Amino acid sequence: NFGEVPNLDLRLTAAELAHGRKILHELFPSDNPTICIFTFATGSKMLDRDWWSAFYQKLKTQYSGYNLLEILPMENVSQIDFACPTFYSKDIREIGAVIASSKVFIGADSGIMHLASSVHTPILGLFGVTPPAKYEPYNNNSISLDRDHLGVENTLATLKKILEANDPAHAASPK
Repeated sequence: NFGEVPNLDLRLTAAELAHGRKILHELFPSDNPTICIFTFATGSKMLDRDWWSAFYQKLKTQYSGYNLLEILPMENVSQIDFACPTFYSKDIREIGAVIASSKVFIGADSGIMHLASSVHTPILGLFGVTPPAKYEPYNNNSISLDRDHLGVENTLATLKKILEANDPAHAASPK
């Protein structure tokens, strides 16, 4: 028995967090909250383009009051064909600061998902082949779904739960 597992913590500085907010403001001049998505994952962890496309179309419709930002991998690929604004940096702390400035992060089991956890952003973790019980983010009101529950509607309903727990003022108004 190892006891309680401590939360991951990248320990971003105030200056790094301010820089992340500045990047988001440059991408989105509005004060709308931001949802980050990461559509990439390695090998069989990656969800296919059809799933991401269907999810993204409903996400942008139901959450039109939110900015949608795709965090890109170094491979510069997008499962939604770059349909929304994107962000990439070689600086992991800068990526973390941008994610930290967002209301929620949505992505498959990946290093970027765990980075999002380390900057205390709520996560909707999407699991296909790895067991969520072993690898899911476990803090910040995060929720993971396994392949048996990854329907688009269920994923959106789970997103609503996360937003209601973390951003009640905005969560009540998806269209």
